[in-house]
Amino acid sequence: MGYSQTDKDRVQSLTVKKTSLSVQGVGRSLAKGQTIDRDADTTIFDAIYESGATIADTGSHSNEAFEVNSKRDRTIEPHFYVGPNGDDTNDGTRAKPFKTIDKAVSFLRNDFSATVDKKVEVMAGSFAENITLDVDNVEFVGKGPNNTDMDNLTVNSGVNAEVEDMKVANLTVDNANTTLWLEDVEVGTDFTINDNSNVSVSADSMKVGGTVTDAGGHFSVFSDDLSTY
Repeated sequence: MGYSQTDKDRVQSLTVKKTSLSVQGVGRSLAKGQTIDRDADTTIFDAIYESGATIADTGSHSNEAFEVNSKRDRTIEPHFYVGPNGDDTNDGTRAKPFKTIDKAVSFLRNDFSATVDKKVEVMAGSFAENITLDVDNVEFVGKGPNNTDMDNLTVNSGVNAEVEDMKVANLTVDNANTTLWLEDVEVGTDFTINDNSNVSVSADSMKVGGTVTDAGGHFSVFSDDLSTY
């Protein structure tokens, strides 16, 4: 089965399967058996996908022009970027960010071990998204509450997460066994912590525009730096 453009995210390197293969956007022929690595040969790697070339899965023995040589390591600590001018078919790098926060969350959920630390850097802009965070060990970092804002964020059960330097319209901590750290975060309307066991929410420098609901007494503020408006 061939790999699609979106599946590019999962591939680390490709092997050329045909002799003297030419790809649009690559100024030279590629030799049979040559390995193209996404990090070492970024321009060629991107050109292969942009050309629409067919790519076979590892060991498939099919007739595609390229074969997946290796997939990305799920145990590394990923750091992805999201920007309003990005594209969800991008790699999520600083130069080629994702367009949506949901794409970054989906990618982390499906392609990386739950135990590794993960970071999503959200560039300045407004993101009209309702995100349910069900991925463990994630740090979201914006460019400040006046510069980065998103719609509703719900943090699900069993998640350890950090949210820093952004504005969220409504923030809900929904289930048990959750640890959430908030720093320089502004909640535009309501901040709700439901009454479940083993929930810990801590904040340093936080503003809430509406109601703070802490049904089970799980919320603590460092330096008493919580204000409403």
